[in-house]
Amino acid sequence: MRVLLCCDYPKTRIKLAERLAAHDIECVTENEDAVLAIPRTGNVSAKIAERAAHDGTGLVVVVKKENLAATESCLEGSGATVLSDDLPFAAIVAALKAAAKTGERLVAVREEVRHLHEKLDDERTVTRAKLLLMERRGLTESQAHRHIEKAAMDERMTRRDVALEIIAQYGADARQKG
Repeated sequence: MRVLLCCDYPKTRIKLAERLAAHDIECVTENEDAVLAIPRTGNVSAKIAERAAHDGTGLVVVVKKENLAATESCLEGSGATVLSDDLPFAAIVAALKAAAKTGERLVAVREEVRHLHEKLDDERTVTRAKLLLMERRGLTESQAHRHIEKAAMDERMTRRDVALEIIAQYGADARQKG
């Protein structure tokens, strides 16, 4: 596992890197699985929280007990795990591993959502082309569907690419008539 270690205390950072290495956790500067932040004042850099949330990287923040509530409030909704510095180190390691696993799942879900958006966009494009074929050529919905499917197979193109050609063709026809 790879962790980006953000610690405002230089000596603590060195000790933490050694302790994390003993748990097979490598401290890196990029492409991390999780972020471990130990800020001096209890205020976590908004940049770190935003980056972790955007990348789907798990964020674990360790603060002094008296800063716990304020830090939790500051990071509310970010998905960050905020821990007190008086917890056993094993609990911090466990939180890092859980954050990394959660980040992996989040990245997978985001990828699936992106893929579904692409599929939906493709279907909208094909539907638009079918409607143009129905309107301009007088085809039924099933005939328009078959026309796009056949053209895609014959021309070794995706249905989306065939649909875009149809839209471009009939869009140009509409502009010439107008």
